[in-house]
Amino acid sequence: IMRIQRIAIAGLALTITAVVMISGCSRTASTPLDCRISNSAGSVQVLMLGNSLLHDFNWPLPGAHVFNCAKQGQTLGEFINRWRKTSLPLEQPDVVVIAFGTVEVIRAEKERRHLQDFMVLYPDFLADLQQRWPGARLVVNLLPDINRDLYGQPNLDLSAIDQLNQFIRQSTTCSACQVIDVPRLLLQGEDSFGETLTYDGVHLTEYGYSKWLDGLTRSLATP
Repeated sequence: IMRIQRIAIAGLALTITAVVMISGCSRTASTPLDCRISNSAGSVQVLMLGNSLLHDFNWPLPGAHVFNCAKQGQTLGEFINRWRKTSLPLEQPDVVVIAFGTVEVIRAEKERRHLQDFMVLYPDFLADLQQRWPGARLVVNLLPDINRDLYGQPNLDLSAIDQLNQFIRQSTTCSACQVIDVPRLLLQGEDSFGETLTYDGVHLTEYGYSKWLDGLTRSLATP
């Protein structure tokens, strides 16, 4: 009898653990975005939407008040789920900066559906931004490279980066949209996407961000 009781208690503990884990994941997926002011240097209202590549930098754009709503480790689909529950910090941004897709490339190593999910969601997301803020400039950033050796995944399929970047170019056709070729910016004057640009194969160094920032600044200065 005592053995049966111990087994029942152990089973109950496992059930409770599973419920907590599932509910914890559900809360994370449904939690609103935690937007923050990452730069305050002027009247141009800039909104950042993306993954950790936008989240992990302050973006000191000249003359710009930057609201960073990017979220680490999020696919576009996960970001949209949280975006719908978020009270955004400004009603009418002048510029919306977008960077998605790198998380999908990494996860596609196990499940290719993440690439298809991105290609389904991205056009509608872009259309929603245009409808929500018809007067805003939309600045779309292509995916930077990944250094497979530094990242520790030597077999990662890097062709997925080219696939998504080509799709983003073809899908970003609105008159208010600009596309920044981030991989080209980063590799200017460099032999490869190495340790001067990335410290772990994916995320950028300060030097890498300085090159991206220069490109974004030039883009915003263009009428």
